[in-house]
Amino acid sequence: MELRVVDTTQASLTLQFEDATASTGSLGWDGGAGGAGYYIIPPYYPCTIDSLQAFITTNINLANYYMELFDDDGPFSTPGTLLDSVVVINQQPAGSGEWFTSAVSNPVTITSGGFYVSWNMNGLNINLGLDLTPPFSNRTYEVLGSSWAIYRSREFQDLMIRAVVSPPTGTGIDQPTGAASAIGNFFPNPATDQVSLTFTMGDGARNVTYTVYDMQGRQVTADEINLSNDGKGTISIATRNLSEGMYNCKLIVDGKMINRRFIITR
Repeated sequence: MELRVVDTTQASLTLQFEDATASTGSLGWDGGAGGAGYYIIPPYYPCTIDSLQAFITTNINLANYYMELFDDDGPFSTPGTLLDSVVVINQQPAGSGEWFTSAVSNPVTITSGGFYVSWNMNGLNINLGLDLTPPFSNRTYEVLGSSWAIYRSREFQDLMIRAVVSPPTGTGIDQPTGAASAIGNFFPNPATDQVSLTFTMGDGARNVTYTVYDMQGRQVTADEINLSNDGKGTISIATRNLSEGMYNCKLIVDGKMINRRFIITR
């Protein structure tokens, strides 16, 4: 197991899974149009994504590439809304490779869940750096066209892609506000017989629906919660008849989607 620890009091954080100072491998797709990416869950909310980084090992044709940022609001927390796309023009790395930073066009702030970041070729013979030294994150994806799939070498490679984030204030950790902030996490987690989530909505929200899916995307339960006048509500899910594993709960709070996960163990 690998545990990444970051100092959340810093004004800016670089979120990464590789720890290489230089590339120990490289990735480039035939045809010059493929890509690869990560799923990243930030260490605090709200989280502002300021820039994206990629380590380019070679670019003998002076090809362009582009960095893309997606919300995890697709089905079952897959890549959904495109939040930003930045074209990087004709970068020529020095020596055995170099980090290049691309500022997000308009800094993106997320208040729950995570985000996907991808590096995408826009020409032949441009290569992304790889870290081949374990442990590995197993959060890597390959991007071919508009399709994301599990990276075929995720068990023994990490991509040299990073995201630079900050709290909206620039220092410290702000307390989240609005619908997403009022919903905590499931408890106990991991669970055996039952898991619960208690919340208080302070922004006028009065209706919550939820749907629970297993990791194969099958719906296992769904219900609607009507909040009391003081905005309090509880979601209780019986888990004794569910299989072990991770489950995703999609909540709709007055039209806004929020995702929470829990694990069942025996």
